[in-house]
Amino acid sequence: MRAGKTASRTLVSVLSQAQTEIAGDWEKAKNFQHKGVRGGWRESAVRQFLASRLPSAYSVVTTGEAVDCGDARTAALDVIIYDHTRNAPLLSGEGTVLLPAEALLAVVEVKSTLTVDELRKCYCGATSVRALQPYKKRFTAARPDGRSAEDGLPRCFYSVFAFTSNLSAPGWLTKQWKRIDEVAASSNCNPDSIDRILVLDRGLIMPVYKKGQVTVAAGADVLLTWFLHLSNFLARENAIRQPVDLEMYAGRNVPGTWEKL
Repeated sequence: MRAGKTASRTLVSVLSQAQTEIAGDWEKAKNFQHKGVRGGWRESAVRQFLASRLPSAYSVVTTGEAVDCGDARTAALDVIIYDHTRNAPLLSGEGTVLLPAEALLAVVEVKSTLTVDELRKCYCGATSVRALQPYKKRFTAARPDGRSAEDGLPRCFYSVFAFTSNLSAPGWLTKQWKRIDEVAASSNCNPDSIDRILVLDRGLIMPVYKKGQVTVAAGADVLLTWFLHLSNFLARENAIRQPVDLEMYAGRNVPGTWEKL
């Protein structure tokens, strides 16, 4: 059974409180002078929001990379989500992971202010994810209009989570979509390389559907929608993913020879 006619008041209240907490962390980060420290603080706020609300099987890690068995790598990724009960990083430490491509379920790029340059970085990051070959296949784009997943291709849900935008609020949706279109074209990729673009004090855009909504509840409404989209994706995608096969990474030419005893 899918959504009812009205949202649960409890869920709306919980997410509204979470939005207030995230906005508070964003304000606290302003106390740091170093841009990297401010960014790290805000990434941690998003990570904590997700880690405390997603099922415990999911690990939510700030910073890392993903790699496939052909050694293709992503750019540095802000927030990474994978199922730690089925897969493990190739390398981990200090909250950073090197993750096999087959384990990568979702990525969240966290931006204080969404500008042209930051959006371009996000599209470069999304392109590096799409270039991976999990299971010696490829990550596919979203399948709109109920298209079947019989092709067997995995998906990685790639989001941008921004606290604000340097575009003014009036007409933001139209202006932001024009910017997305232009940046994607100049980056030689499709706009749907990014699944969701959330700007807390502006709204939410779904590039694959060329649709968006402007926030009417100071961000709580679009935060709720984004979180539901992400959590529903994780439930569906994780259910059909096969665990990482490390033999693909080891290859046939493992050093050493076997001797008969």
